[in-house]
Amino acid sequence: MHRGGSEEEETTIRKFQIVQTECPRQVNREVTAEITKAHAESEFEKYRIVQDRLLKSDFDKLVEITEKD
Repeated sequence: MHRGGSEEEETTIRKFQIVQTECPRQVNREVTAEITKAHAESEFEKYRIVQDRLLKSDFDKLVEITEKD
């Protein structure tokens, strides 16, 4: 730690050190969250295409039943 400075200088130095250690972590969390969100959305889009293909609405089921008869 800084020696011989005033208490105000030491407080400023401590704040600077906190910013230097904590801000990169916060930025990393934000970037990680953005990457995770983008990945989840892309996976959802892939699955949605499959799900839409497999989905049968009540109307579709009724049409199938009437076509069989």
